[in-house]
Amino acid sequence: MNSNKNKRQSSKALTRTEARTLEAIAERIFPKTDTPGAVEAGALDYINLALAGDYAKLLPLYRRGLRAVDRHARRKLGAKFMHLDAEQKDVILADFEAGEYPILSRRRSSLKPCVTTSSKESSASRSMAATKI
Repeated sequence: MNSNKNKRQSSKALTRTEARTLEAIAERIFPKTDTPGAVEAGALDYINLALAGDYAKLLPLYRRGLRAVDRHARRKLGAKFMHLDAEQKDVILADFEAGEYPILSRRRSSLKPCVTTSSKESSASRSMAATKI
């Protein structure tokens, strides 16, 4: 059992700070309602393990994006994204969704962030949003 835990920990690609920022983003995009949210469903563990394995080539893009979210939060609201309240987090994510703060400055990407913060959204539209991230 200990070897499985060690294997999982060694398979993680994101730093603790990056993982906490991703968790804060995921909590706003797919919040827990009467059903599990992204965090409770294990989405963060999946992303972290995937970035340590078959999707390792995307790790620099994730890191750049997570740094951009934190940088924008600090400049606009004076704190790291993970330390903002829910309303402030939504403001930052909306800026990215609107393209007001591009993640990729050197080249355009076909990846367009899609932020959905309404807890009343249908699971189908939330699934569609996830495929665009």
